[in-house]
Amino acid sequence: FTCFSVFCICSTFSSLALRLPKVPSEELKASESPSPANSSSDSSSNSSVCMQGRGTLWLVAGYCLVFACLFSLGLQTPCMAMKLDRNLLVKPKGPLPRKALPVLAYLNLEKQVDAEVTLLQCVEALLRWCTYGEANCILAFVMLAVFAIVLPVADMVVLVLAAESLGHPTDETKNNEKAVQSYAIATMNVARVLKHISMLDVTVMGVVVVCMAGGAYREQGVILELQWGLVPLALAEVAHYAAYYRVAGAFDKYGMKARDPTGSTSAKPLDDAHSVER
Repeated sequence: FTCFSVFCICSTFSSLALRLPKVPSEELKASESPSPANSSSDSSSNSSVCMQGRGTLWLVAGYCLVFACLFSLGLQTPCMAMKLDRNLLVKPKGPLPRKALPVLAYLNLEKQVDAEVTLLQCVEALLRWCTYGEANCILAFVMLAVFAIVLPVADMVVLVLAAESLGHPTDETKNNEKAVQSYAIATMNVARVLKHISMLDVTVMGVVVVCMAGGAYREQGVILELQWGLVPLALAEVAHYAAYYRVAGAFDKYGMKARDPTGSTSAKPLDDAHSVER
């Protein structure tokens, strides 16, 4: 688990260094040189961008509200359960003779084994176990609490700020165009990074995979089951994806391309390279 966790974290961050091919200089110059017809319609296009930017802001704010409701519900609802079936421990399905069934009933093993787990309970337990200095518990706490819970919430907040940067009034954009665009591009770059390193989708898929792989223990009487709390978590991540691609699409439509630290412009959203890595 330690090696796998370190590999996941390192591969996620290292893939941020991947860059898409640069736009050819001819296309870049052509896109940056406005024609007389285009310059005559700047005021109307700026007004259209402002109105559409405000529409994007309201839509992303709605996604953010849906995400908050579903995410808070999913955090407090059991998403995974473990149960013990004593009938699977005795013959003909289990190794024990059927005479052992009354003994198993007297021991009441189900009360000690049966559990329904929420993500908040997992975080609380891992935080308590971190005080023992166990490396696996510390890694698990960081991956669950930070990457699966905190970062998706932070990304939704940054996406709202990025959408808000598209809805500035036309006169404000004209007077301080460079500052507005720099703020908008910087905010979207932060949103792209947070979107890439957040792991709520990985957590949902991980719970599904663990429960499916746990079917091998069914013959030993231990049953791992998915709980319906996984549904709001998955829907919250769908709202997260929808908000991100709505804002990213708006930035591409309005010609606000993200820039890498060297100052070059990407031909496509940076997330395209990251989705290939995933």
